Amino acid sequence: MIKNRYLMLFFGFVIACFLGVLYAWSVFVIPLERSFGWERPETQMTFSLLMAFFCLGMLTSGLVIKKAGPSLTVLAGGLLGGIGFYAASYTDSLLWIYVSYGVIAGFGIGLANVVLTSVILRWFADKRGFASGILTAGLALGTFFLGSKTAPHLINQFGWEGTFRALGIAYWVIICPLALLIRFPKDEAASARKTGEKAVWGIGLSQMLKIPAAWYLTGWLLFIHTGGLMIIAHVAPYAQSLGFSPETAAFVMGVLALANAGGRFLFGYLSDKLGRKPTLVLSSLTIISGLLALAFLPASMGYTALLIGVIVTGLSYGGSIPQLATLISAFFGPRNFTTNYGFIALASMVAAILGPYIGSQVMHSFNYQIAILCAAVVAGLSVIMALLIRNPQLPQE
Repeated sequence: MIKNRYLMLFFGFVIACFLGVLYAWSVFVIPLERSFGWERPETQMTFSLLMAFFCLGMLTSGLVIKKAGPSLTVLAGGLLGGIGFYAASYTDSLLWIYVSYGVIAGFGIGLANVVLTSVILRWFADKRGFASGILTAGLALGTFFLGSKTAPHLINQFGWEGTFRALGIAYWVIICPLALLIRFPKDEAASARKTGEKAVWGIGLSQMLKIPAAWYLTGWLLFIHTGGLMIIAHVAPYAQSLGFSPETAAFVMGVLALANAGGRFLFGYLSDKLGRKPTLVLSSLTIISGLLALAFLPASMGYTALLIGVIVTGLSYGGSIPQLATLISAFFGPRNFTTNYGFIALASMVAAILGPYIGSQVMHSFNYQIAILCAAVVAGLSVIMALLIRNPQLPQE
């Protein structure tokens, strides 16, 4: 039995790194299109299905964890993720990649991801921001190092088929054994004592939806992610439109990914130190500042200004993830965290669809600067949502 919560956090971090590989879909797009002659709207549907079933997995996890417990739920997620990746290596049609990568892997990783967060937050009831920051940073670092950096090398060596198989096997060999160690703490009061709350309490989804704070938090997430993704999804072409080379644009995307991960550490830490609401407002103001810097500074100040804008925007966007987990656990309790988190996180899925689409439409109708300014306005609405959020002060059963 593991008693050291930092060891549990380390195991969770490692699992999260491998779960983050799911978001590296973009590295497979061109190899698959070359192999089968597919067009971008066809391959893009895989990512849309991925996001939909990722969220469905998060919503379902609340029911599964009650029946099977956290360890078996994470194990099931790891098994499904591995099956999805391995099956994707046999792709011979759009339907096959849709089902294997989009549906099976997406659902499995969504199932494991939110349960992992729920467990770690209950080990760190007194340091929710810190723990959530570490865990969600693992997801982003996995996307960057294992997905964006390692996967392309594997594709060059073994093709997309071999890379899918390697990822599937990695899920079974690494995630599944570690999943057996994931469990709620026996004495949750030990970590909850400093918060003044009881160890296990919480309201269900139907009750949460009657509380204004839940909807304001959903609105905050929707606006900050939609505004961010209006530009984040187009950073590379924006950099090239400023006259930078494709290689430089790719490096800027890498900096953005690292800033995304760093923001999860930073804003998770600030949430514990400054308080939840001040950090929410700070996060919204930071992303507005980053977007405005991207809109006005690179044309006159060049590459350095572009990097500053990308870093500030990425820090804030990434920092929204641990804050969401921390607030849901603190406001509505850890007992039904998985279901409550899964519902509010649907706003992120909507943003993932709306943000890039709206950004591209505005850019094509006007220019990148107008698109970035529109993104800043959308992100600015998150400030209003953050100011409206109040701690619901629910009874802790």
